[in-house]
Amino acid sequence: MFASDLLTNHILPLRTSDTLQNAVDRMMDFRVNHLPIVNESDLLGLISDTDLVEQPDYSLPLGSLALGITYSYVFDHQHAFDVFKMISAQKLTLVPVVDSQKRFLGSITLDKMVEYGGILTSAIQPGSILVIESSENNYSISEISQILESNQCQILSLHVNSSPDSRKVLITLKLNKSEISAELSALARYNYQVSFTQQETGFHDEAQERFESFMNYLNM
Repeated sequence: MFASDLLTNHILPLRTSDTLQNAVDRMMDFRVNHLPIVNESDLLGLISDTDLVEQPDYSLPLGSLALGITYSYVFDHQHAFDVFKMISAQKLTLVPVVDSQKRFLGSITLDKMVEYGGILTSAIQPGSILVIESSENNYSISEISQILESNQCQILSLHVNSSPDSRKVLITLKLNKSEISAELSALARYNYQVSFTQQETGFHDEAQERFESFMNYLNM
């Protein structure tokens, strides 16, 4: 998935002729704390709600003020992971997207990335979650996959991250089965230590309902 697949054009960018009040109103309408400022098709920067807080006169145009504009953007060909990285690092609610000539194409909102994250991790799919704890050099993703697949269990998503306080890694898997006692026994036979399991019996419908309610709230 690339930035061009995630952008939206329904959030209109600001112009330098727009007033501060225009900026505040638009942020409230679209439930974002950031908006791009565009001149013709050129991206001038990204303004945040904190840039507007201490301004004395909201009738002034944006172009007349020295605002702390951030020049943050992603190219349309960049991967969605780059968007996640920018949103996380800079605490953004919106990321402008530009083409190779740095012409403004549209924006990617935080709620769109939350939606994509749910798809990417199979968070709303029925099944189970398990976390395997292992030393850095003592696990094999291919072996874990073979163990699970030999029990007719499919991996829907997989994530590996290092434990901050040790040389261990945590391997988080989302599986397509709710009952995984046979899979847990098989992993134990191969000396894999499962530190967490969540077998989603009756949990999926509630989780999906909450996820859909949250997405509806963001899109109001």
